[in-house]
Amino acid sequence: MKTTSRGGCFHFRLTLELAQLYTRLVIVSSLTNKQRIFIDEYLKCWNATEAARRAGYAGDSNTLAVVGYENLRKPNIADRISKRLQETTMSADEALTRLSEMARGEWGKYVTEQGDLDIIQLVQDGKGYLVKKVKETKDGKEFEFYDAQRALVDIARAHGVFVERHDVTSGGDKIIFQIGNSIDLDKDI
Repeated sequence: MKTTSRGGCFHFRLTLELAQLYTRLVIVSSLTNKQRIFIDEYLKCWNATEAARRAGYAGDSNTLAVVGYENLRKPNIADRISKRLQETTMSADEALTRLSEMARGEWGKYVTEQGDLDIIQLVQDGKGYLVKKVKETKDGKEFEFYDAQRALVDIARAHGVFVERHDVTSGGDKIIFQIGNSIDLDKDI
């Protein structure tokens, strides 16, 4: 796409964002109050029957199960649940980015010249997830960070560097293959 001196790309992005916002508003406004509550409750308990009960639908467990199932199959409800999950769940790229920061010891940037941790700046920068544990001691607070080597191993696994193999066929017994006639490898062939 060409960039114009009048900011055509920015205008296009802004228009796209407005269209997405409008779509979200239309989906939300097309939901009944019970459906909105159903979505909220479903995302809390992951049980359609229980979410239907909490949303105020009437009936016994079988009826509520049917209502919950039907609600999950309605496109506007399914779309809203999907969008809510996208807003709240971490993508694989974000998870790998966080693991990379742990592996690199990014928390080191927040150690002052006196050897103290500037925890306020670390949290303000949105890096609080680097801290594994905070422990109150008689000398003050003690901070524990996630293990860098473990983060490296997790990253390597995500990239397929390590391949774990499991024997699922022999129950741990040694498997011996014999193909055709046995060959004496000491003799010249």
